Amino acid sequence: MTFRHILVGTDFSPEAETARQQGFNLAARTGAKLTLVCVVVPPELWVDAVTVNFEGGVDSAKIIDTELKAAKAKLAEVCEPDGDGPMALDCRVEQGHPDVLLPDLA
Repeated sequence: MTFRHILVGTDFSPEAETARQQGFNLAARTGAKLTLVCVVVPPELWVDAVTVNFEGGVDSAKIIDTELKAAKAKLAEVCEPDGDGPMALDCRVEQGHPDVLLPDLA
């Protein structure tokens, strides 16, 4: 089996860290490009967003900006390959629902 491109989604959990390590290892062994993606779910897509916005007057733009900055900072920490890392590496932060966005990216 030949791998050309590997996509790994991360939420920075221990399980996602295991998947990230496996993705790096597989890309290094096969020469495949590796794309590491963190998907930030905007507040308007949260199940209780209507209640939160109505009762608390939450600033969705401020929340998503804070979440995106935090995700980019965390992703920068884990997106550094070691000496045996993949040759081609793309690290991205996207907005949406991971269960929809990741298959679309794949």
